[in-house]
Amino acid sequence: AKIYVPVRTGQIFAAFLPMSRPAPSLPADASKVLVGLIGAGIQRSQSPSLHMEEGRALGLDYRYEILDVDLVEGGAAALPRLLDEAEARGFAGLNITFPCKQQVIPLLHDLSDDARSLQSVNTVVFQKGKRIGYNTDWWGFAENFRRGMPDVKRDRVVLVGAGGAAASSDALRRLSSKPFCSSFGCTASEICSSGQAVTPLAWSAQKSRVA
Repeated sequence: AKIYVPVRTGQIFAAFLPMSRPAPSLPADASKVLVGLIGAGIQRSQSPSLHMEEGRALGLDYRYEILDVDLVEGGAAALPRLLDEAEARGFAGLNITFPCKQQVIPLLHDLSDDARSLQSVNTVVFQKGKRIGYNTDWWGFAENFRRGMPDVKRDRVVLVGAGGAAASSDALRRLSSKPFCSSFGCTASEICSSGQAVTPLAWSAQKSRVA
């Protein structure tokens, strides 16, 4: 059975969402599930409460840990060690967020079609000695758009950003939009002063120049 959780643009555990390949099954001892989130500056993340509340509703001992690279020696460079430690401790999987969504790819055995296409991973599943990377960001963005702005025109959309914004671009494409993607070519003010009609903007402060 699928688990329906509040829709967010990320941090939705891949095993519970529709995928381009069959979703991995829960561990044999499904009453206990240990997962976590790796990223920077994530101490205030709502992911633990969201996941554990859903786990309790399903009768699971669902534990969700925060692994903040800002608080470990080596920072984001410690990612390989964090994955090794999580796997050794019996984690079922991990959510991955900034700045590790691309860095984690070389550390995996395989990728879902979506993750391979976007070259961005927000979920890692440990299964039968392998690490499989998934991307559910596009799905969360698409569902938020579909539910929250069902009547918004999608024929002209400007997407300002890079990195994780690629998932937003893919989501808009699947919603029959024709997004114009700008990673580095212009600033937000240049776009807004061009006189072109635009719908919502998505941007990455780390990789885009915003005036």
